[in-house]
Amino acid sequence: MKKSKAFAAIAAAALLLTGCATTGNSDTPSDKVDVLVPKGATALSLLNVYQDKHVKVNIVEGTDILTSEMAKEDSKFDIIIAPINLGAKMIEKGNDAYMLHSVLTWGNLYVVGSDGALSQDGEMAAFGENAVPQKVFENALDVNSITPKITYFNAVGDAQAEMLSGKANVALLAEPAATATIAKGKESGKDFKVLADLQKEYAAKNKTEHNGYPQAAIFVKKGRVKSAEYVIKKVEKFTSKTVKKNPDEIAKQVKKVGAKKLGVPNEKMAQNTWSKLNIHVVKAKDAKNDVKAFLKLFNIKFSDEMLSK
Repeated sequence: MKKSKAFAAIAAAALLLTGCATTGNSDTPSDKVDVLVPKGATALSLLNVYQDKHVKVNIVEGTDILTSEMAKEDSKFDIIIAPINLGAKMIEKGNDAYMLHSVLTWGNLYVVGSDGALSQDGEMAAFGENAVPQKVFENALDVNSITPKITYFNAVGDAQAEMLSGKANVALLAEPAATATIAKGKESGKDFKVLADLQKEYAAKNKTEHNGYPQAAIFVKKGRVKSAEYVIKKVEKFTSKTVKKNPDEIAKQVKKVGAKKLGVPNEKMAQNTWSKLNIHVVKAKDAKNDVKAFLKLFNIKFSDEMLSK
């Protein structure tokens, strides 16, 4: 009888312990996940992660820090979100501390101007020379058929300023700057509109399997895949489910984090342009043909060895 009671007590204790172990999220990382991301659309994609106590997100300007951290074997970051061509080039060169896990954004480039601007004399302001914007622009459209002189500027804000000042009547812009330019133009009586959606043009020309082109990607440090996937799953849920059921959650989260910190004009603009940012998490192994074709524009040869395992 005593043995039966003792056995029952042990069984109950074991059941209790099992219950305790499964009541929490088994995917929760044992230590904090460090993420490095550039300002803009990519930073917006992590909206439901900033308040997570298990994650620390570092937002930076430009790509210099991304490049230097990806080159370090001892970098503290578990995830680095970077232009896919930048990360793939580093892997190709032998810097393989970080491997390609998923594509995060599928392009946010648009040609904005007044009706007929692409066939009229004048100036077209552009940005991203020798980088993704120029490569996509020249691949997606027949640039030789564009009448205005194309001038490249250092940043999208400079191209936007050319448009708003009247020096250019058409520009290659990225969202949310494209929508902001149309809105600001309207305030001064200028009727700007989207003349070309480069994601659609690129997809049609290259017969892609996914809409757009693989722009920003998630690179994961070797040995940290399990921890990284905690963040990736959260991002996927927010971008594919939460914002569709409750779009207002975008503005709400932007307000919490801070529009300036994220690199967007304001929370309302972030919400209104969300669909044009083309944020969709797709594992790179499920988008190999699109990744391969895009990297070819940069003379980078894709291989399965680049993929995170």
